[in-house]
Amino acid sequence: MSRDKTFKILSIDGGGVRGVFAAKMLELIETKLGIDICNTFDLIVGTSTGSIIAATIAIEHSLTQLVDDYLKNAPKIFRKRLSLHFRSKYDLTPLANFLHDRLGDIKLGKIEKPLILNATNVSVGGVYIFKSSYQHQQRKGDYVRDGEVPLYKAVLASCAAPIYFDPVDINGTLVCDGGIWANNPSLVGYTDAIRNFQANNIKILSLGTGTAKKIYQPEKKWGFLTGWKKTKLVEFVMSCQTAFPQNVLYLLDSGKILRIDTEIENYGLDNHRNMTILVELAKSEFTKHNTEIRDFLLSGGANHET
Repeated sequence: MSRDKTFKILSIDGGGVRGVFAAKMLELIETKLGIDICNTFDLIVGTSTGSIIAATIAIEHSLTQLVDDYLKNAPKIFRKRLSLHFRSKYDLTPLANFLHDRLGDIKLGKIEKPLILNATNVSVGGVYIFKSSYQHQQRKGDYVRDGEVPLYKAVLASCAAPIYFDPVDINGTLVCDGGIWANNPSLVGYTDAIRNFQANNIKILSLGTGTAKKIYQPEKKWGFLTGWKKTKLVEFVMSCQTAFPQNVLYLLDSGKILRIDTEIENYGLDNHRNMTILVELAKSEFTKHNTEIRDFLLSGGANHET
């Protein structure tokens, strides 16, 4: 592509059920502003719940249906097990079935839209990045690892948050949630745009899933079950990681970034009872920023954070 052309990236954070905020925001951008999400962006990158949304867009499925899917299916997916002492908090099967039903059997190698889904290699303690067929084309055929991986299974691995779910076996490699290192995947998208597309003029719409006002209170004992409170530790790590890429991109002063997020109470990744609140927050944020979003996507735009 021409280095002078504006290269647009859509980046979607992880956040469990809070992904309904980003899904609703994108639905409103598409239906109220008349912006074709899939064809507006040159690259879509998502982590965890953001990978569900990113995959949905890449295969051009309905965002309206996706919002409805979040609201209807989250209670089934996050149904507690009776015994948690030696098992993950939730069974992965309901999530796997949901993703398979919605995304089908299409494989990453058959998806033409440039798509990145971030995950973590549990086997060696490193990153694991799933990419659609564009990587094979851009790299002249030297990248073939994930071409035969079903899209739904890549998304499942990206969503498999430690403690909440078991890791997923991807061709003999254990893979889990990418939120451990890239909960906000904007920096991953930015790097890929430069490396694989030689992009020069980059714009990023970065969508959060809600930032908690406060995660921890003072405690006398900071054990795994006391002060750190088990799964809350995972949320804490992801929260810290969310801010880092945004700060780096601002410091680099490269590209134009519009960050849309909202302040929330400490809603857990699995707290589906607050999803209707998140939908309303998305509507509110869209009302406040729809002109800014439209101008940013359809014309120029300076670095922003909202």
